[in-house]
Amino acid sequence: MSRVIKRNLPRWRWLAAVLLLGGVAPVLAQASLCGYVPGLGTRAQAFTFGIWGDPQVAYYAPGTRFDSEDNKVNAQTVVPRLQQTVALTNRLAPAFVITLGDNIHNTGEWENFNVFVQAVKPLQMPLYLLMGNHDHVPAADTLPGNPLGRREFANFLWAQQQINGLDKVNYSFDAGDWHFILFSQPGGHGYGIDAYLERHPEFLAWLEADLAAHRDRPTMFFTHHPLLPVGRAQFDQYGPGAAHRARFVEVLTRHGNVKYAFFGHVHNTVAAVPLISWRYRGTAFLVMPNAANFARTADYHETAQSSWGVGLVKLNGQVCEAITFHTLASETIAINPDSLEEYDDQVYGYLQPEWAWPAAPALRNGGFEETALAGWFVNHLLPYENPPQQKRRLVTGGAFEGSRFLYLYTKARASGNDTQSYLTAEVRQAASVPAAGQWPVLKLHYNIPAAEYVNPEACSPYVMVAGYQTGERVYRFAVAYALGKAFSFFGVRGPYACLELAPVFDDWRELTLYPRSDFARFFPEKNWEKLAIDRVVVTLGVHNDNYSNAQAPAEIGVAFDAVNWTTVSVPTPPTAGVNAEQVSHPVSFTLRQNHPNPFSPATRIAFELRRAATVRIKIFDLTGRLVASLQEGRMASGSHSLTWQPGEEVADGVYLFMLAADEEVALKKMLRLRGSQPRP
Repeated sequence: MSRVIKRNLPRWRWLAAVLLLGGVAPVLAQASLCGYVPGLGTRAQAFTFGIWGDPQVAYYAPGTRFDSEDNKVNAQTVVPRLQQTVALTNRLAPAFVITLGDNIHNTGEWENFNVFVQAVKPLQMPLYLLMGNHDHVPAADTLPGNPLGRREFANFLWAQQQINGLDKVNYSFDAGDWHFILFSQPGGHGYGIDAYLERHPEFLAWLEADLAAHRDRPTMFFTHHPLLPVGRAQFDQYGPGAAHRARFVEVLTRHGNVKYAFFGHVHNTVAAVPLISWRYRGTAFLVMPNAANFARTADYHETAQSSWGVGLVKLNGQVCEAITFHTLASETIAINPDSLEEYDDQVYGYLQPEWAWPAAPALRNGGFEETALAGWFVNHLLPYENPPQQKRRLVTGGAFEGSRFLYLYTKARASGNDTQSYLTAEVRQAASVPAAGQWPVLKLHYNIPAAEYVNPEACSPYVMVAGYQTGERVYRFAVAYALGKAFSFFGVRGPYACLELAPVFDDWRELTLYPRSDFARFFPEKNWEKLAIDRVVVTLGVHNDNYSNAQAPAEIGVAFDAVNWTTVSVPTPPTAGVNAEQVSHPVSFTLRQNHPNPFSPATRIAFELRRAATVRIKIFDLTGRLVASLQEGRMASGSHSLTWQPGEEVADGVYLFMLAADEEVALKKMLRLRGSQPRP
């Protein structure tokens, strides 16, 4: 971005321009939303505290925008369940309670927070909150009737003030010999945690500073989204991307003072806690069950009578004596953090963005002869012997070449209801991008046992080739090859094509794929050599919708061997045998920086819509006062732009411009500066 600003501007104007264009937090006052709070917690050396995962209550009112079956069921079941959890917590009598976010359902509306505030009034000890993805989206800050008016995080902060008098979204305090940190991770409906962290870099900076300042105290950390894999791929769509996960984890483990980190979001069962929690660099990363909202029993097995209740941590001096979960069925279940598996990022690659993965012109260990799948990253599988099952094995004997081959398998539960999740077992490896004028060829062999291909409408073996650019979370393109029914992954964000190939069973078959030619066929508007990708990632896997309308569960097993990635210097043909395809050309929901900026007398605002939507574009000053409304109505998907030329009555200064497309919202800053020069 060009930064042409006249040097003889008054100091306040020059500073405002530098701050605006330099990427500093959108609202400078937001730094006050983070901080150490003295006087919270307890001075006792021996005490217990409680943990509530995802209460997630909703407001229901017939004839209003809250009139939905989802809200109705929540009001009838989840709200009473939270009231039971409050009563159980009072009987356990911890010194205080911490939530792990998603205090409410929906997207941050005051009406939902008011339900939560009323439900927890009988609680007899302090309750401290943090935000999850349901607790805030920017649109909620501008809704009429907000008690705190137009203020970022307005309704969450109102709930904090009602419950504990705090006015912060990220904060810390001391209790006994321990330091406690609560860090919010909101974002949903087009406003993800990555966008939140990029919008507020001061929040992670505060976390780093707080941990450094209290490095001599053992620390408990609490947030919403898990930072390590939980065995179900769909959660990656909601949480922070690999780059932010890596920074979080590095910050938390840097000084060795964070002994325990607690997470919510997953709605896992009690029995799943030791399967999806980890130890890493001296810290226990624990994913806790819910206080009240539904449990994902379609994804995680349960052996307890209830997956709802209260986590209880018992501390004595600097020793954590016990972590237990107390269910609404009067069970007490011990959680042993010392028995957790040690996380190894060289196995999973979960803390490394795909564009940073090691890569070479050829794939390593394509014949699977090396031990422990050397060269390949894998996804975390849960060791269930009954559905939902995932298996990944290196099998000796019967290989196409050499002595071993890779075997992948999934089996879903027989259910006619969509679980809104999916199962995968996969391996992934990056290859370097072919040189200009080179055409990649992916050749491999597969073997599908016919007896292990049940209900193919809901499951498929697949091979996928995707391109990634440095700094971008979403792939620039992905071409998947389904040996059976074409499918789409949950939350597809980039250009995606899935080509349907007829499978052959009970013997090794060669498969030759030409991803560049297939890319050109299905994305003719794009140029392969102008994609500026830095890695090509090859995935071998099985995909299962985790439910089946037929009586038998969906089941799929496949063997892979002799996987080779090469390039040729002549154009390749399209992949043969394609029977059908499923193609997605999603345009990302994007609000671009206005141009020019600073501006005078006019500026252009450009944006993209992923789908047709009711669009509102509004300009606000920093007090939240509406200055101009530029658009109000339906618009088609694709790229758009419009111009704002404010009148003389609009003063110089910083303004916020907001794009809202149905439930997706984006916000940026602009600077009107009539002494500025336009950008060339």
